[in-house]
Amino acid sequence: MLDFQPKGRTRNYMARGEQRKLLGIVLAVGLVLFLIEEAANPQRWMWMWQAAQPAAANPRKKADVEQPPELRRRVAAPGEFIAEGEHQEELPVHKQFFPGVDRELLSKVRDDTPFRSGEAGAFYHLLGILQAAPEAEIEKGSIGPVSFMQLFGQPKEFRGDLVTIEGTVRRAQKKTAAKNDYGITDYDLLIVEPSDRAYAVWLYALGLPEGFPRGEKLREPITVTGFFYKRLAALSEDKEIMTWPVLLAKTVHRRPVLAAAPGANQQAEVKSLAGGLAVAVLASLVVVVFVFVATRRKTRFVMPASRPNLDHLHDERLVPDVRQQLAELARHERP
Repeated sequence: MLDFQPKGRTRNYMARGEQRKLLGIVLAVGLVLFLIEEAANPQRWMWMWQAAQPAAANPRKKADVEQPPELRRRVAAPGEFIAEGEHQEELPVHKQFFPGVDRELLSKVRDDTPFRSGEAGAFYHLLGILQAAPEAEIEKGSIGPVSFMQLFGQPKEFRGDLVTIEGTVRRAQKKTAAKNDYGITDYDLLIVEPSDRAYAVWLYALGLPEGFPRGEKLREPITVTGFFYKRLAALSEDKEIMTWPVLLAKTVHRRPVLAAAPGANQQAEVKSLAGGLAVAVLASLVVVVFVFVATRRKTRFVMPASRPNLDHLHDERLVPDVRQQLAELARHERP
């Protein structure tokens, strides 16, 4: 038969050991709530689905970038050219440039440095060509889509080439141009995150489409064709010297965003949320098991040693119940 009586000593919830168990349960529940809250933040799980960037694509630190004395004394503003001696660099002989590009001016551009005074001629020369050329001719003259790693790893090979990239504009600011021979008074500096790399490309555009926003926190997908200028060295927001590819363009083209097809960032957020919920559910199961083990009471099933003998009950006289006794008494008292 079943024995439902608790076995052993009665639990004393005022004892220190029992209080420790209750405290552990409360802390475990608090941990689960904390994990659920953290799991809802996709940034906590982005590293699980993002491949590590190769060392070549990481920002170059101070030890890797040539630092002219002018850069150590003063920080140059974006688009400002600092004074420095002339530099001549031979370009590949086989390169064919867009009509009007001056090879001699491009040979004065040097990578992994800030904007130098000797490069200002090439900078505004390329912008002047973009300003005068029809947009259709610029698109036709592109060598085609290129990746971030191609521009970052081979700046000398692509210098002066019209290239096409896709990306997302993160920042757009109007800048005033220095005095030049091409009548250029201003341009826009765009910080673009290319589609194939979570890194920045600096883009100088002579104009933007109508209604294109400007600001610090943007998310505008674009396609752009422009001249690759150089790999620029400048100070980051963390006051470290880093390098970025620089493009010069006439304008940019907005890319349509399909609502039915979520982008890579949205998919990453969904995966991150799913991973976080999975971790939270696993932690909840651990707490449930812990609580069950800590609080359960074992029910003992006692089996009789042998079948009980009920033969003596046949000869026992059954006593009528109270209702039968009252009915019998009422029957005897009737006249």
